[in-house]
Amino acid sequence: MIRVLEPDLAWAEQYAREVVRIALHAKRALGRTEHVGGTAVPWLAARRTIDMLAFVSDDAHREGLGAVLRSIGYSPEARSEDPYVPPTWRYEGERSVRLFLVDEHDPFATDALLVRDYLRTHRTLADAYGAFKLEIAAREGVTEAAYAAAKIPFLESILRQANAPR
Repeated sequence: MIRVLEPDLAWAEQYAREVVRIALHAKRALGRTEHVGGTAVPWLAARRTIDMLAFVSDDAHREGLGAVLRSIGYSPEARSEDPYVPPTWRYEGERSVRLFLVDEHDPFATDALLVRDYLRTHRTLADAYGAFKLEIAAREGVTEAAYAAAKIPFLESILRQANAPR
């Protein structure tokens, strides 16, 4: 069963605490981070997973951060067959965290930030997207894969709007 929760302002605080927790162990291995996904938009219904981008500059940096993440309970997820999806690490503790390792020019990161920023400034669209996510999750027998796939057209629509000339 897919569980989509009503918005919770504590999600931003949970993200900030997780950045501090990683940074305390990572020293220089942790560069810029960004809070993305549903929990990064204050009024958007979302799953309980805090999605984060960690910008890494090269393979050595990525490996160093990977060692740190393992030491604090993160596990690497199986590499997606989709080349668009970057290497991903997951932490299941008091909160669920999904950490995407990206570089500054990663299309996944660019799109995630664009969607986040657009939804933060377009409340009506964010409300519609939240209602859509709740509707998908309420479908009987919906799987993780089906939930993710059902969101793609809506997300593509948001990206088109965000990229439209103003």
